[in-house]
Amino acid sequence: MAVLSSKHPRQQVASIALITLFSISCSSPSNPPINAPATSNPTDIPAGIVSGPVEFFWGSWLRMDGDNTAWYIASDGVAVGSASKSSVASPTQVGFSLAGKAVTKVTDNLLKVESSGSLFYYLFRKSGVNATASLGVKTLGAGSRGLAGIGGIQMIISNKQNPGNGQTVQTGSGGGASLTGLIVGDTYSVTVPVQSGVTTAVSTTVTPVFDGENLGFITVGQTQQNFKVSYAITGNPTWLFRGQDYSLTIKIKNIGSQDMLLRVPSSSLKTVP
Repeated sequence: MAVLSSKHPRQQVASIALITLFSISCSSPSNPPINAPATSNPTDIPAGIVSGPVEFFWGSWLRMDGDNTAWYIASDGVAVGSASKSSVASPTQVGFSLAGKAVTKVTDNLLKVESSGSLFYYLFRKSGVNATASLGVKTLGAGSRGLAGIGGIQMIISNKQNPGNGQTVQTGSGGGASLTGLIVGDTYSVTVPVQSGVTTAVSTTVTPVFDGENLGFITVGQTQQNFKVSYAITGNPTWLFRGQDYSLTIKIKNIGSQDMLLRVPSSSLKTVP
């Protein structure tokens, strides 16, 4: 059990130690989407975004010759290490050119990078446009202090690192929506615009950490206090291994328009093995 102490009304933070990856990766989402309709194409590229490779290459890659330099490939260019994105030349379904280097697909998870002459090395895929997640919308139930899922609500999902990787989804009758074509580790902005059932637009961010993750829910309606839960793994490790213990920091942030009316002295969380 972990206790969240409330030192500030807008945010509570707690660390939960010794959470095994097995329990994270093998458990089903606690609130799976119900009757979630099909999403729009998650990889429709906005007009003018033409400076990067095709969708297959999008995501994070690691150089494999001991250098371990990270490559991030997006619809608007390629970033190598800490450098800014650069445009590519001659993009095709199997490769592209970048700063005089030829990058070609070897397998779905392996790229070959060739410089002038006979020098070459490989990139191994860390993430791609293949992850799924669930995300819900809830509101205060009629005549009740509890929250209930609300259907027919549109959400706009945009990758903050890759302008071509976005989608618009609508919640099903139970308030849940299925997200597809996500890139693990990328941060996405989520906007619930004003519409029937939503009087004030709500925006937040989510970062999927693994495929099939339940990203929680967003509260809409008349309440001015709106809390979104997120978490981070201590040390932000590059790789996560099943059976290994990790420490998580859980953050509960008020993304609403007003502070809490009362300070909550403490709350309890239980971990499920």
